[in-house]
Amino acid sequence: MSSAALSQRGNWELAANQGGAKLEDTVQTILASELDAQIYTVTKHPTTLRQLYYEHDYSQRPELYTKPAEPTPTDVWYDPDTKTFTALRYGREVFADGGGCVPDIEIRNTSTNKSYFIECKNQNDAGNAHERCAKYATPSVIRAIQQKIGGVSYHPIGYLFSGSLVDKRKYIIELNLTYGFAKEHLLLWKPDRAAEPLLKWLRTVIIPLIA
Repeated sequence: MSSAALSQRGNWELAANQGGAKLEDTVQTILASELDAQIYTVTKHPTTLRQLYYEHDYSQRPELYTKPAEPTPTDVWYDPDTKTFTALRYGREVFADGGGCVPDIEIRNTSTNKSYFIECKNQNDAGNAHERCAKYATPSVIRAIQQKIGGVSYHPIGYLFSGSLVDKRKYIIELNLTYGFAKEHLLLWKPDRAAEPLLKWLRTVIIPLIA
């Protein structure tokens, strides 16, 4: 990555060594410290895909999203003025939640208007966080994300795993198979959270797509 695209490296070493910090906080801190803030934004829990499922369903069945004459709390309709989906909550018309997804991180190039998302999962030798991430690996969800962010053709999301699962063979072979179709977008980040593997991934995989 050129020096013009990056600012001076921040104090990511401190963030990387804070083992108790939430994984997505550490990822955001390291990436934001490394990238030029005049070109890139790094957002935690972005709202970009918050109505993705509604948007896809609306494209297939728009007749289901006409505002009822007398809406009830179970109705969701498309508002052409705000270009969002609306619901009735406590007697008020509000932004309809529950019809999309919220990845952990969005990196956006404000010059090219291209985005890349990262889903971060921290897991030890228990739980199913790694399985819950797999919704972002389905062809239909990937296509919907590509369409949402401007009809791009590149793979728009990365899968970052940390915690002790990345040192355990049973998880490594499962993750390598699940994400083998986009293996360059999979990062198994060691529990010590050394910054360099994340930065190398940023430079070699992510930035070339959105620059």
